[in-house]
Amino acid sequence: MKKIFLTLVALFSLSIPLAAEKSIEFFTDDVPRYEGFALGASFINQWALGEYSDYATCNFGGEVDAEYTLPLVLPNNLDLGISARADFLVVSPKSGSTLKSETEMRFSGGLWLRVPFSVKGAWFAFQPELSLGASLFSTEAQNGAKASGTYLGSVIGLAPAFRFIPKAVPDLEIEASPLFTITPEASSHMVTQIGVRLGFVYHIQNFITKKLKESKEKKDAALAEQKRLEIERQEAEAKRLREEEEARRKAIAEAADEESRRAAEEELRKAEEARKAAEEEAARIAEEERKRAEEEAARVAAEEARKAEIAAWPAPEAVLAVIGGTNFTPDGDGQHDSVTFQPSINYVEEAPESWILAIDDPQGNPFRTFKGKGALPESIEWDGLSDRGEAVYSRNVYKSKLTVIPSRHDRTRSGAKNAETSTEVHTGLLLQVIVPEHEWKIVVNTIYFAGGGASFDGLNSEQLKANAETLDEVAEQITAHPGSNVVVEGYANNISGTAKEDTEELIPLSQERADFIVKELAARGINQESLSATGKGGANPIASRKDRANWWKNRRIEFIIRK
Repeated sequence: MKKIFLTLVALFSLSIPLAAEKSIEFFTDDVPRYEGFALGASFINQWALGEYSDYATCNFGGEVDAEYTLPLVLPNNLDLGISARADFLVVSPKSGSTLKSETEMRFSGGLWLRVPFSVKGAWFAFQPELSLGASLFSTEAQNGAKASGTYLGSVIGLAPAFRFIPKAVPDLEIEASPLFTITPEASSHMVTQIGVRLGFVYHIQNFITKKLKESKEKKDAALAEQKRLEIERQEAEAKRLREEEEARRKAIAEAADEESRRAAEEELRKAEEARKAAEEEAARIAEEERKRAEEEAARVAAEEARKAEIAAWPAPEAVLAVIGGTNFTPDGDGQHDSVTFQPSINYVEEAPESWILAIDDPQGNPFRTFKGKGALPESIEWDGLSDRGEAVYSRNVYKSKLTVIPSRHDRTRSGAKNAETSTEVHTGLLLQVIVPEHEWKIVVNTIYFAGGGASFDGLNSEQLKANAETLDEVAEQITAHPGSNVVVEGYANNISGTAKEDTEELIPLSQERADFIVKELAARGINQESLSATGKGGANPIASRKDRANWWKNRRIEFIIRK
């Protein structure tokens, strides 16, 4: 018969990572990373529930665990690691139970994946962990009978930990983790544990960095002391040489014969040369030490100034400059055929993790996407095509949004999850070449009509201005092709998809709108005889009935210019 043992486990653990010398490099960037070992001890308090009634309602024990983050480069800042844990439990029986006591030792090893994220400037991580291990037990009954055994590979646990790093204390990691453990004790039953682990881990990467700095400072101090002693030795040697030189001078003065005088003078000359060489060497060493001290002081000052500057930085700032975004007409005429984006990011110490430049159509639908990892490119050229190869439309506004994901270091330092900025690209009037030198087409879907009618009466000033600018440009294009005939075609969107809507509503409406546009062009000096109007209704739809997000493309005016 399967027995269920439900346990509430509260683990309060203090863990200190101990990193091998080769792992210290992971901590040099001051980012709260986890490479290295973390050791800790915990207190266990469990309550027995359900069918496992022979045991007391309260049991006690302890736990020691260790975890190690594998030094792997995973996407999206994921960390993969391994863990090991040893649990020791002492179980007391209930009053009247046939059991006297039980001790249990469990060993388990697990594999976990840390998923980091940020909320309002604080750094969090979700760490699901799956462990597998063995259980050793010893049971004593009231009648003195004893039993013990080993269940290898029988401990299966899942601990989806939620970890939080306070921004003010980036080395401290607070953990809350629900636990679920299954321990089959025999073929007929098993023990199930459900509990909660609360704890905190203090990572000592800064402590290690401090110790390394102190070690370097001690070495530098010892080296400086050696140089000081060398200078003192050289000064003493120079003093000794000067005294010998003075003694020889006196000997020369007191010499009785010429030969002794010459010998004394030669010794004096050599002594002077030796003294000068010693003084020059001492001066050279002193000058080198002075320059080294100045360079070290300048380096330290520069580092402190840089740290102070970075500490005063605001959150990372994305910047998106646009060249050619005011009259974008990618129609192949060699003028205004491309837009250049110049993305950048300020107030970061490292290259960003990733970036994406998303361009939306006038209705806010995704149109074109550029993305990458690492440093931002100096420039991005856009030819006006969508990801599916569709061209932009005349006289419209395409919004572009740059989103940059800073490096883990910059996210932890600033508390900012990403940096965003937006800008707009305005298209001009595109002239499509249908037959070179003979036929061209202009498609416009931003000519406004009042109240679903066929005139401009009732439009606001901005709409009237936009219509006037559009028709002025169309008239200029027609004038630039003298001797041409122009067909103005009006199109509408057939919402129902029925022939009735097309025949009774859309074709008459589109014909009236085309006629009205012809009058507007004639008013701008275009020969009336070269103009004709046709109402197409819902014919030749650009977007299908299922593609509701792009219905706006079906409502348009097309100008066919033929020589």
